[in-house]
Amino acid sequence: MRKYTGFVTATILTFIACFIFVASADQQTSLSALQQALKQASQSFNGINTYTAKVILEERHGGKIKGKEIVRAACTKKPFRLYFHWLDGGLYAGLQVSHDRRRDGANQLQALESGVRGMVGVTTWSLDSRIIRTFYPHHFKLTQYDLGFLLQHVADVLEKATAKGKIKVADRGIATNIIPGRRVHVFAIELSENPSDGLLYRRSVLGFDTATHLPRLVETYNFNDKLHARYVVEELKINPSIDENIFTLKKN
Repeated sequence: MRKYTGFVTATILTFIACFIFVASADQQTSLSALQQALKQASQSFNGINTYTAKVILEERHGGKIKGKEIVRAACTKKPFRLYFHWLDGGLYAGLQVSHDRRRDGANQLQALESGVRGMVGVTTWSLDSRIIRTFYPHHFKLTQYDLGFLLQHVADVLEKATAKGKIKVADRGIATNIIPGRRVHVFAIELSENPSDGLLYRRSVLGFDTATHLPRLVETYNFNDKLHARYVVEELKINPSIDENIFTLKKN
């Protein structure tokens, strides 16, 4: 009986050891796949001169997510210019924002609001304007809502997490239901439950387009494991011709 018990115990311990080894190997494989996806995304973005997209945003402010923003975006990298138009069906509908680094410097942008507030015409805002904080709150400065910044932000957080040994990656494979007609490679990432680790989020979900390698989905969750922010990049067009006039806002 003792020999049988010892055999069972040894078998269980061996199984546990094998399970831990396999889990560790799978984790390293998933982490390597994520790092490769980020590298490919960076290389792909570096080859872009212009892009347009429709971006769906959800962000938690004051403990609540009030709704979705639906934003038509256009960007040129050289010179660095951004144009955002908030569309009907979402928050801030009608708002237009333009940033031209040559015209506005690093800390300003031009805005054209909708409704009564838009009657004053085009105005210049600083990026830390009280108007933005009060009426149009966002997690980042408005000039940071481009693919390049989001990609770098994600890479910085994951690099810090990896250095601290506070990252677990699960490769969720290919999803076809995030953006119609696109194949998106999805990774689920566990970071830290302790805010003092300085990793900003408890966990995140990232999705990369298998054809262009660019990010199409970014989700972050706070330390209460509630959605902190979600960005979905739809209708992405790479290196399109962009009408120069959209960067100069005009009141109708």
